[in-house]
Amino acid sequence: MKILLISPSPPDYLGGISHFTRDLAKNLGKNNIKVDYLCSSLTKNKSTRTHYSKNVFLIKKKCFLLADNQNFLRIKNPVFNVLSHLIKYGRSYDLIHVHSFIYFSTIQTFIYKIFINRTTPVILHLHGGVQTSNFPVSNSKERLLIFLKKYFFDLVFGKIILRTANAVISVSKEDLLSVNQVFKTSRKKHSYYIPNVIDVKTFKKNPNLKRKYLGFIGRLTLIKGIDLFLQLIKKYNEIDKNQEYLIIGDGPYLPDVKKALKEYPITFHKQISHEDMPHFYNQFSIFIQTSRTEGLPTCVLEALSSEVPVVASKVGGIAELINNGMTGYTFESGKVEQAIDQILLIKEKNSYEMLGKNGRELIQKNYSWDIITKKIIKIYERIFQGKKQ
Repeated sequence: MKILLISPSPPDYLGGISHFTRDLAKNLGKNNIKVDYLCSSLTKNKSTRTHYSKNVFLIKKKCFLLADNQNFLRIKNPVFNVLSHLIKYGRSYDLIHVHSFIYFSTIQTFIYKIFINRTTPVILHLHGGVQTSNFPVSNSKERLLIFLKKYFFDLVFGKIILRTANAVISVSKEDLLSVNQVFKTSRKKHSYYIPNVIDVKTFKKNPNLKRKYLGFIGRLTLIKGIDLFLQLIKKYNEIDKNQEYLIIGDGPYLPDVKKALKEYPITFHKQISHEDMPHFYNQFSIFIQTSRTEGLPTCVLEALSSEVPVVASKVGGIAELINNGMTGYTFESGKVEQAIDQILLIKEKNSYEMLGKNGRELIQKNYSWDIITKKIIKIYERIFQGKKQ
């Protein structure tokens, strides 16, 4: 079987979709499935094709517009030419597996599916963002983006994409149930829940490192709630001036983070290689997820696997991961005071070790790549067999 895997961002980009598609490609290759892994380079450099891992070729396409947030709306939705590759090579694949629904790469894939090649099955993989209209906006820019998504993208492109896909996979059960309501469609079959996954051999506890930070990892955007995390720092500093914080990420709110660095005990890294991430997770006493919308965030999985308690906003698939008092605590999105109460509760009970061990056990049982790769291959086989009938 030969698969085309399409991701908006390259494998080394700091983001859940990039990490998922990268590891999926490698694990499919290990299972003797041939994979072309197509993504943007997030640069305007010449397109490249390189051998990436066993049975996997990485194809990076030059980015024409909106590269890595460098655009007037500060959104990350790179414009690169997927359509030319599909027109030339699309019929050579048994399946096309495209990731996330709101990207230009996905729109091009379904233009190809609808107007050029209706026979090759396309699987759409949702990574959150289905219910973005449900959270309160913070400024006019975010209000414009949500308006465009809800009343233009969802009702036009989103609706057509969801109806046309041969199968839909989602990292969140909640998003999967909301698809018909949000996109005004009636999808009833070939909808699958597949959670995000991580390498439990890489992300594990390191007893030699001191755990001292309240930490945030992610794009510095309103959707990821970096503004809420900065509010949390300000309020928690009034309670404990000795508490230290760690922020890892880049994005449009970088100036706000740099300003906070001058006022509070924050350690900041704009970017960390994936190989070095376990070192930093093992310096968190508690991992904080303040997102306003999510699918099933990879960083929460990595924290749990590293035996770090998690305090996270109750959005998307997070409630499927965080069992209050067992692996961490959730709080209502935007309610910074609730998050602080949960942090203080962990500190008061000194439940770091218990929560950490429970989190690790949860990940090992349900979110390893061996389990998830087999589930995805079964979906491929089911859809491919349906095509042949």
